This record gives sequence, C-alpha cells and structure tokens, in this order.
Amino acid sequence: MVLKDQEQNRFYRSAYGLFPAIIFGIFILLISTYFVSTYYVMSPRVVLDEWSCSGKAGDHAMWKSEMDKLNTAQKLDPWNADIYMDIGRMYEWKALSSDAWNSKSQIAREQAIHNFQKAITYRPTWAMAWVSYAQSQLLNRVLNEQVFLAISNGFKFGRWQEETQKKLLWLSIGIWGKLPDDIKTQVRNQVSSIMGREDTITMLTPIAIRFKWFDELMPLVKNEKDRQYLETVRNSPEIKRNILQGSSENQDFVCRVANS
Repeated sequence: MVLKDQEQNRFYRSAYGLFPAIIFGIFILLISTYFVSTYYVMSPRVVLDEWSCSGKAGDHAMWKSEMDKLNTAQKLDPWNADIYMDIGRMYEWKALSSDAWNSKSQIAREQAIHNFQKAITYRPTWAMAWVSYAQSQLLNRVLNEQVFLAISNGFKFGRWQEETQKKLLWLSIGIWGKLPDDIKTQVRNQVSSIMGREDTITMLTPIAIRFKWFDELMPLVKNEKDRQYLETVRNSPEIKRNILQGSSENQDFVCRVANS
C-alpha cells in the first residue's frame, strides 16, 4: 500500500510539473496565432484605406485576393472583432462596385451585415461597428428596430468619436422623419454637445441643406455669427448648390437611402 501511494504521488508531481509547461505552450500558441493573423490583415487594411481615399474599389481579382487573406486571418483568430469589421468593409466595397440595390449588391451587403454583427458580438461597445451595421441595413432597404438600436448605440458608445458621429449625423438626419422620438433626442443632444467645436457648423451645413433640417438645427445654434451664416445659406440656392457639390462624398450613401 505504501509503495502504491508513493507511485501515485510521483504521478501527481509529474502531472503538476507538466501543468505550467502546458499553460506556457498554449500561451505561445495564442501569441503566435495573433502575430500570424496580423500579418494576413496588413495588406487588406492598406487596400481598404486606399479605396476609402480614392472612393473607388479595385477589380474583382484584387478584391478576392485581399478577401482570401482576411478569411485566413479570421480562421487563425476567430474572436477578433477587428477582422470581422475588415471583412464587412470588404463586402461593402463589393456591394458598392455594383449598381445600387441589384441582387449582387444585396447579397454582398448581407455578408457585410453578418460580419458587422460578429464584430459587435465580440466588441459590443464598438460604436463604428454599430454604425456600419445600420448603414448596410439601410442600403439594403431595411429599416427596423434593430437598425434603430444600432443608431442609438452608435450615439451611446461613440459620443466623443468625431468620425463616428459625423457618419451617424448624416445617417440619422437622412431618415429623420422615420426616427423614433428617443433617437431624435439623442441627435439633438449630440448636436448641442459639439456646438463649441470649430468645424461643427461646416459639418452640419450640408446636412441641413440636403435634408431640409434648418428648422431643427437653428434652435440648437447659440452663436449669433453662426446663425447669421446659416440664414444666409438657407436663403441662397447658389450657396447651397456649391456646398453640396463640395460635400458629395460624405452624403452619397445616405442620400440614396433617403430618396428610396
């Protein structure tokens, strides 16, 4: 019996001795996987940035090559919200390369929506993921409670993220007449909170022109000089036309939604 107990003790000591090595091995594996997946996403992210700057996607061969890299990265790191966001953006570019709302663009956008949802699953407070989800749904002509929730969460989690808020304001004001009252309140509160920023009026003016939002905007503007400027713009068709031409890239996606 004593001999048997001694053998058991040696076995347990050996097992406990291996435990740190196993943990260390798993740690090294995870770190290695992360760095390998990062390698695969580097090129697609550069390409996505280039397309965003130029406003034009590459050909299908380039798209497929970069998408293959992202799919490989996703398999290596399946819980990485950033990779799902990249895949969603890639599918959105595929949709934008087709005519608006044809069957191919709708299918591509459904894939984008799925990946934006995955990004939200793994990072539920990521405002831009919520906004991207809402935008793709709207471009697929879907307007439901999930879209309203996404817009609301975009304001909730991205209150101080300038680019996120800029996109949200175009998106939400573009469908103003369909927004629930609580989200309209979020929009007004957000506009009020950024009134002290130097570029706020410049950003809001084309939105007010495009969606006839002057009646909502004017009560939120406290600076008299800004109010005078907006009144001048409001009463001048030529100034309106020039401003809209200069901001066409920012408003394109939401104008298509508002006109549907």
